[in-house]
Amino acid sequence: MKIFLIILLVIVVLEGFLVNISGKYNDGNISWRSSKTRTDTGDGSCEIMYVKSVKLDTNIYR
Repeated sequence: MKIFLIILLVIVVLEGFLVNISGKYNDGNISWRSSKTRTDTGDGSCEIMYVKSVKLDTNIYR
C-alpha cells in the first residue's frame, strides 16, 4: 500500500492592527506590548494583532 502526501500551498492574508494590551488578571496588572521592529529577538519581540479580516484563497472572513 502506498501513502501519498499532498501539500497545498495557501496564502493567508491578515488585515488588522498591532495592539498593546493592558488590564487586570488575578488581582494584578498585566501589560503586553507589540514589537514594532523586525530585527528584535527574545522577550518583548512578539507582535500582538487585532485581526479584522482573513483572506483564505478567494474567501474573505470578517
